[in-house]
Amino acid sequence: MTSEVVARRPLRRGEDVESSTGGGVRYQLSSRVAADAGAGYRLTGSEGGWFATFGAAVVVRRL
Repeated sequence: MTSEVVARRPLRRGEDVESSTGGGVRYQLSSRVAADAGAGYRLTGSEGGWFATFGAAVVVRRL
């Protein structure tokens, strides 16, 4: 399980710092494959509200 608090400054000058908080889980499906999911809430910024993330990672062996 993970948790995070993020503050980021947009590249455009004059825009305020955006902050969000979230949490998630990562599950190791095999020695080469992992999946993750998470959710969070934007505390400030122009796009406030809930968000969700999903992802996967695969290790590819090179010969």
